[in-house]
Amino acid sequence: MRVPKWTWLLFAVIVIASGAVLYAATNLGSYLNANREKIAERVSETLGRPVRFSQLELSIGRGLGIAVHELGIGEDPDFGKGDFLTARRAFVQVRVLPALFGRYEVARVSLESPAISVVRSGRGTSFETLGTSAEKNGEVSTAERRAVAIALVDIEDASVRYVDLTQKPQREFAVTKLDFQASDLSFGDSLRFELSAAALGAAEHNVSASGAVGPFDPVAVSATPLDVIVQLEGVDSAALQALLPAVPELRISGPITAKIELGGTLAAWTLNFVVNSGRTRVTYGGVFEKPDGLEMKISGHVERRADAVVADGIEITARSSTLSFDGNVIPGQAATAYAFTLNGTSVSLTDLAALSPALGNTGLKGQLDIALEIAKTETSDRPTIEGRIGLDGLSGRLDEQTAEISQLSGVMTFEGTSATLPPADLRVGGESARFGARIENLFAPVVVFDLSAPKLPLALLMEDAGDDALSEVACSGRLSLTAEAPELEGEVRAAGASVRGLTMKNLQAKILHAQGATRLDPLTFDTCGGGVRGSLRRSTAEHGASGSPRMEVSVSAARLSMTDLAAGLTGAGANAPASGNLSFQLAAMGTGNDWPSLRTALDGKGSVDITDGAILGTNIPEATLERITGLPGLSALLPPGLREDFPALFGAQDTRFDSLRTSFVIANGRLQTEDLAVRAEDFAIDGGGTLGLGGDVDISATLTTSTTLSNRLAGEVAAVKLLANRQGGIDIPFRLTGTLPDIKPQPDTSALAKRLQHGLVGAIGERLLGGGPKKEPSPRPSP
Repeated sequence: MRVPKWTWLLFAVIVIASGAVLYAATNLGSYLNANREKIAERVSETLGRPVRFSQLELSIGRGLGIAVHELGIGEDPDFGKGDFLTARRAFVQVRVLPALFGRYEVARVSLESPAISVVRSGRGTSFETLGTSAEKNGEVSTAERRAVAIALVDIEDASVRYVDLTQKPQREFAVTKLDFQASDLSFGDSLRFELSAAALGAAEHNVSASGAVGPFDPVAVSATPLDVIVQLEGVDSAALQALLPAVPELRISGPITAKIELGGTLAAWTLNFVVNSGRTRVTYGGVFEKPDGLEMKISGHVERRADAVVADGIEITARSSTLSFDGNVIPGQAATAYAFTLNGTSVSLTDLAALSPALGNTGLKGQLDIALEIAKTETSDRPTIEGRIGLDGLSGRLDEQTAEISQLSGVMTFEGTSATLPPADLRVGGESARFGARIENLFAPVVVFDLSAPKLPLALLMEDAGDDALSEVACSGRLSLTAEAPELEGEVRAAGASVRGLTMKNLQAKILHAQGATRLDPLTFDTCGGGVRGSLRRSTAEHGASGSPRMEVSVSAARLSMTDLAAGLTGAGANAPASGNLSFQLAAMGTGNDWPSLRTALDGKGSVDITDGAILGTNIPEATLERITGLPGLSALLPPGLREDFPALFGAQDTRFDSLRTSFVIANGRLQTEDLAVRAEDFAIDGGGTLGLGGDVDISATLTTSTTLSNRLAGEVAAVKLLANRQGGIDIPFRLTGTLPDIKPQPDTSALAKRLQHGLVGAIGERLLGGGPKKEPSPRPSP
């Protein structure tokens, strides 16, 4: 067993003083200096290191003693160059009465501002070789050993530098302002001491120790008794961690306070400790994080036995919850083995969530009853966990935007590196459900789960889903807790659903929730007599100055009943603005917390195709033709007989058509189109304009009557021929404005009047100049 490090440090100083007393205490100060070289040589032989000092003198100011000036003890060459110890002044006081009879007993040893350098290499530490030469040669005399009986040792304002060459890169730390006082130093008595120092970069004292060590047995040093109390006050935990064996992904910062009681012996010590870390921040990968300001207390009892370190009653208290550890650690050649039990009763999930980045925004509540056995062998990479955790009233949510999961109770069992929760009852957004899960790897936790429910609120995934819900739901997926926030990937199947008043069937969706965003892709369902397929992404991250969530949608639909669709989306029922079979494509995005704000920020594009439809509440062709009867020459345009011959066009309250097609872009809260095309048996409408997402309409278009209708109108009113196009149809420009379903067409009477005037003038000029239409010449007869 190696001699304790600090023992040889004191022994070095004492031997110097002892050597000086043995060689020179009976002589005058001049004799001391005259024999300085001889004394230094003898002490060097004793220590196995070069020793130097500038002056030795007999001192009587503080009692009979010897003052050593500019003391230096060289470093072991195997550990480096320079000095192991330097001191501005050392003083050794000798008891007067024993000295008169030739016995030299040291009453006091003082060192002023010493500097000590300790180096650790693969061979050990540099001060462990102090005195080894003398020990091997048997040169430390009985008289010298008797001289090591000191009443008091004082060290003032010392500095200690420690360099560990076994680490790459090498580790180094310093202790300054070290004050040390010890009494009764001998191999037959206990050493009583007090120590205080500024450690790990501190400007003031932050480490103190006191107690007793010994008595020492130079043959069996490991049996030396210990009774020591160490206190840390605001020690830099990051600097402290740098001195300990590296633990991957563990990071500690901030001040730490602790009290440690050390007992037993050097070989079989006992340790009682209390550590408070209210201002300390501790993180381990992305799994554990104790923030600054959260009070945490660690206390317990640890014993060093022959082949293991045994922990007994270690308790970790965070807020109101306490976990207890018991077990042992067995050092091995290749790695360390351990076995622990972990227990906790009524442990608050709120307290545990405060220590986990992945659970920080989940609002976890409830209690746990923990009974686990954790073990790791020397040859395994990961520990195994056996036991159970009882869940009582667990509740929480994926993040602040989603609905709460509550009232989950059950027992999770652990086996090896996996854990299983059998199907258990719970509530999701206030609705009853059943949930079961399994974790395959507890050290990179991914929860594989199945969830079923008669009804599942969509608020579980969307903040503003209101009362929307799925019915007869089966959901399965994976919930990853390895990132900073939970990530969900799953699949949902529902027999029915209600979203924004729209009834759906056979809904299927794949869901991805990660990094503050929820994505449904693909999303398919049947509704309004047709089918819909698309994707939806909603991001809860802030965008722009508004800080609103972002929505992205891509959807296609085939043959939806517009009447049912309008009734579902607007609640208009029989007052819906349109009917027909709707097919469309849409890709859009925007930001907003609700539909009014999203409507004004939406950008995108799409296309619409409606067949066998109608614009309800207005007859655009009839109203347009009626409004041009006020023009000169067109007053008799719509005689009663015409209405009877075209009953599908005239007399109806709606604009019925065979097809309506258009493409559009969405910007500034409006749909903009340039290729609106409406086709019916007796008319066509072509135009462009805008349709507000609130239902307001502003479209400029041209009504073109069919050839049959145009010929009939021309037969009633000759002036109609002046409005005919090359195909024989009549073109009537108009503007459609209003708010659905209350929209009115307004013909461009000014343009129509100009066309009538221009046509009339052309016809009159033709007659005046040519006398009417010219006849084609007769063909010549054949020769």
